[in-house]
Amino acid sequence: MNTFFTYAFIIGSAQGFLLAFFLFRKKENKIANRILAVTMIIFSMDLFLNSLAVTGEIKKAPYLIGLMQTFPYLYGPSLYLYVVFITRGIKNFNKNYLLHFLPFIFVQIYAFFFFYFESESYQLNLVYIENQLPWHVLLVSYLTPIYGALYLGFSIYEVYKFNKELKGTFSSIDRHNLSWINYLMIGSVILWITAISLTLIQIFFGKEFKPELGSYLAISIFIYSIAYK
Repeated sequence: MNTFFTYAFIIGSAQGFLLAFFLFRKKENKIANRILAVTMIIFSMDLFLNSLAVTGEIKKAPYLIGLMQTFPYLYGPSLYLYVVFITRGIKNFNKNYLLHFLPFIFVQIYAFFFFYFESESYQLNLVYIENQLPWHVLLVSYLTPIYGALYLGFSIYEVYKFNKELKGTFSSIDRHNLSWINYLMIGSVILWITAISLTLIQIFFGKEFKPELGSYLAISIFIYSIAYK
């Protein structure tokens, strides 16, 4: 079973990097597509690190777990900004948009004090859970799907407003954008429902259940579906 997840994560990671390459080269919606390209790179890096966790190779560099566990704090803001740029037709990136990534920075600061300089056994315990995790580590973990769902709600609201604005218009480009954004939102909803459901199952069943495998398999499928849309 581990072999299946390893190959799925590696192939999904490669697919994401390839998709990012093509998105960077697209000339229409240039800034928006670059945001989506960066999002795909984040997905791909996360999938690759999780493939290392499945095979045990991450034991050679356990500090990478700090990045792996906090990458999901980038998903929600990245997809939200992509939706905003597409639906509002924004052409320039304002540095104020970077404020959406402050929670990721805060979590990295937390990790600097409570993770990166801890022992290897402490770091590995975050993935290969053998001892009870500290409450603050669990809090960061459990807040991840909630934070993502919050940004998903923001994204859906942007799509709702865009849909209302399009009523009565005949712009084929805008309607194509709406169709694509709706597809992206459906995939995102499925992703976060999966993540939240698996996290809840882990809360009830404990460390024996590994929710990250199902969550990252869903991300791999999500990337495949985007690539072939």
